[in-house]
Amino acid sequence: MRYCLLLVALCVLMVSPAPAENSEKDISQSGDTVLSATLAKKRVIIRLHAVKLKRDDPGFPLALDQYNQASLIKQMSISVDGENVWVPRSVYADLFNARRGSLTSENGVFVLLIGGADGADSYSVHIRFNSTQVMSRAVYNTMTPQRLSEKTVYSKTEVIG
Repeated sequence: MRYCLLLVALCVLMVSPAPAENSEKDISQSGDTVLSATLAKKRVIIRLHAVKLKRDDPGFPLALDQYNQASLIKQMSISVDGENVWVPRSVYADLFNARRGSLTSENGVFVLLIGGADGADSYSVHIRFNSTQVMSRAVYNTMTPQRLSEKTVYSKTEVIG
């Protein structure tokens, strides 16, 4: 019996915990990027699709005319435990030159952080969601990161049937 307890104790000491999943990732300037993590015992997957446009390409945003080219997020999807969460277009429509993204959770709410652009245009966007809806989006200028630049609160979607 003592031999079994010693063997179990030895096994416990030899087994090291798996490293925490790193959900931080560079965002591709063109093509697809997938961020995934297991947070609060739920599997969260974010898919971003970006396109790179030159200033004279159709669809290049007029607001970015100081740039010769820009990468734009054209599509975003969120799934939690295999269930799709509807993502309003306004969550990602103005994100350009996105550089890095990460997933975290705070008090049972998931948070997608995206940092992008550079210099005076640099931003950090915090997208809060749960397993059923996107709840809010907050944008911060990284020159004054403690000061909120813009906040959008999304209401619960209604199914009309």
